[in-house]
Amino acid sequence: MKSLIINTCNQLSELGVITALLPEAIPIFMLHRVSNEQDTFGGTPVKFLEQCLAYLRHHRYKVLTLDECHNLLISGEKIPRKVAVFTIDDGFIDHYTNAGSVFSHFKMPLNFFLISDFIDRKLWPWDDQIHVAINDTARQEIRLTLPDKTEFLNLKSKSSTNEITRNLRDLLKSQDQTNLYSWISEYLFPELGLSLGNNIHHNYQPMSWDNAQELHNAGHGVYAHTCTHRILSQLPSAIAAQEIQDSIARVNEKLGCSQRYFVYPTGRLCDYNDNNKMTLSENGIKMAFNTEPTYATKKMGIYDVPRFSLPNTMPNFIQYLAKFEQAKEQIRKVLFT
Repeated sequence: MKSLIINTCNQLSELGVITALLPEAIPIFMLHRVSNEQDTFGGTPVKFLEQCLAYLRHHRYKVLTLDECHNLLISGEKIPRKVAVFTIDDGFIDHYTNAGSVFSHFKMPLNFFLISDFIDRKLWPWDDQIHVAINDTARQEIRLTLPDKTEFLNLKSKSSTNEITRNLRDLLKSQDQTNLYSWISEYLFPELGLSLGNNIHHNYQPMSWDNAQELHNAGHGVYAHTCTHRILSQLPSAIAAQEIQDSIARVNEKLGCSQRYFVYPTGRLCDYNDNNKMTLSENGIKMAFNTEPTYATKKMGIYDVPRFSLPNTMPNFIQYLAKFEQAKEQIRKVLFT
């Protein structure tokens, strides 16, 4: 019954019955990992992504470039009903081999946001290192002293690996991250009886700059996502500014493409601040994205553009795409404000 109701509402939205009553808005979808049948890291399956793009093509949606998205959000031009934007964060090799290939096949733009030190193979994302450490340790008792000197204790026999990883990541997100990578390599891995080593884990390999250049040449957007993926609001202002400036400069240096757009690491509203926005503006960035799950509208700040995680079922994807989710948001505002 629930599925029937959702499908009926989606059909009404698709026909414009619901969206005609709503503020103009753009659904911006966020991807992280895209996997084929041989991959073991999870993520959005290639086949599902193909279904999503086939739906867009069949129903004559336009997938916007970020220039088109930006112009619609700042201009007086009416936002078309059937539009969407897609982004993907970090720069893993599957972004090139899997996601990029699918979007290129459908001749639709995908916007890649690269951790520049990751593409340079200087590091791999700290939150993924946490997952590997918790997953690979033989220790059943996880007892740690965090960078702020507080204690962290979990028992693997009573909690899932994913739950422990999530709890530890959440605590580290709220602390000063200046020395986070050294804490992981010099303390966390040895404390758990592991060695981080100099090699990037096989499930977390980056694309190359040549891959990024190929994506840019194919018409996709390729932009900066800081140097190290540390949370900007959890860094001293000078280091946060350097994270932004150096990543923009590195992508410009390697690809020669104008850097007009940016994604905040982690992307919650508490993960960046006005100083970060000022640094973006001073470095030519016209629009920046967070991870707040709502629609982009003309009333929003251009450095606070929200994104939805790509849903994992077609009915839910259509629900977001056809603005039925926006109608639900409006109803909640009426009922609870």
